[in-house]
Amino acid sequence: MFAKKIKAFQAFINAVPKPFKVSKIDPPKLTRKVESIRTDVMIGEYDADFGLDKMEFKLTFEEYDPSLFDDFGACNGKAVKLRIKGSEENEQCELTEHEWFAVGRWKELDQGSIEAGKAGKFNISMMNLTEYTYHVGGVEKVFIDTLRGVERYNGVDRTAARRAAIGMA
Repeated sequence: MFAKKIKAFQAFINAVPKPFKVSKIDPPKLTRKVESIRTDVMIGEYDADFGLDKMEFKLTFEEYDPSLFDDFGACNGKAVKLRIKGSEENEQCELTEHEWFAVGRWKELDQGSIEAGKAGKFNISMMNLTEYTYHVGGVEKVFIDTLRGVERYNGVDRTAARRAAIGMA
C-alpha cells in the first residue's frame, strides 16, 4: 500500500503549546564522530568510533513569535525543552503517534524577510542537545543523554557497560 505520512504535529516549547504555528521540523541527524586510524600491521584505514557528533534540531514557524527570544543566550545547556507530538496515518486512517523531545539551547533565531502582505517564516535551531528522545507508537526508539553518557536504541543501552566500568551505573 501507500507509505504512511505525518499528517499533523504540534510543538511545545518549555511545555507551552504552539498550535497553528510550526510548519516544518528537522529532527537531529544522528551521526557518529569517527577518526581514521592505521597502525602497525594494518593494510588499510579503519574508522574508530568516538561517540556522537553534536545534534541540532530545527523548526520553521509561520509567524513571528517574540516569546522565542526569552531563552536566547541562556548559559544553561538545558534552557529550552522542545517536544513535538505528531500523528502518522496510512490510507486506511490507522494512526501511529510520534514524539520527539529535545533539551538544549537556541542556536539561531532567524526572522527571515518581512514583506507587507506576505506570510513570513521564522526559522529557529537548537544546538548542543543534551537530551534527545524519539518514540513511535509509545515505544522508545532513541534515548540519548550526552551529559550522563547514555545512548539507547530500541531499548538496548549501548553505553551501560562503559558507565558501570567507571562507577556511573
